Amino acid sequence: MDKREHIIHSALALFAEKGFDNTSIREISTKAGVNVAMVNYYFGSKEKLFEAMIEHKSNYLKTRLAQISGDDSIDEMEKIRILIHDYVSRILTNPHYHRVLHQQMLLNARPELNTMIRCMFLDNTVHIRKIFEDGIKKGTFREVDIELTIISIFGTINQFLQRAYLFTDNAEELNHSEYPEALKVRLEKHLQQLMEAHLLKQA
Repeated sequence: MDKREHIIHSALALFAEKGFDNTSIREISTKAGVNVAMVNYYFGSKEKLFEAMIEHKSNYLKTRLAQISGDDSIDEMEKIRILIHDYVSRILTNPHYHRVLHQQMLLNARPELNTMIRCMFLDNTVHIRKIFEDGIKKGTFREVDIELTIISIFGTINQFLQRAYLFTDNAEELNHSEYPEALKVRLEKHLQQLMEAHLLKQA
């Protein structure tokens, strides 16, 4: 991990713990073990650092979604299964990032940052929409409301994170660490069963 990426990871940990507005550049530099000048050199401001964090975290996912969507060797239902697996794995392995984004959106205190987050979500949705549209066009999927189906997937994941107390006696521990593999498997299986029942035509 290079210095720039290390600063991003340090900032993410603080944003998750204290919120964007309550975290200072000095605190980020202290956690990262660098001076303030170095943070400013790489990013210029806290807002630019936040933008860099989003770009850094979303680049892999955008590439991955394009790869899944454009793969003609697998059918659309398998693409949805892979998509669910990838999202559940990434979000529950690093729940801090997901929480920071949703916290920022709910507070709506920084419209420019919210716009960036929305654009990132919309960019990803383009590829996801294509999978559903192709499945409907080929007759693999029933005619469904695509937007609400997408919301059903990501709304379930979000509520899973928000309702950690349903799955353990020590919910606070889940808020600060990677989720156990058994919970990842449980959520992934539930979403896949939900989508299969919702999308596939009855024989």
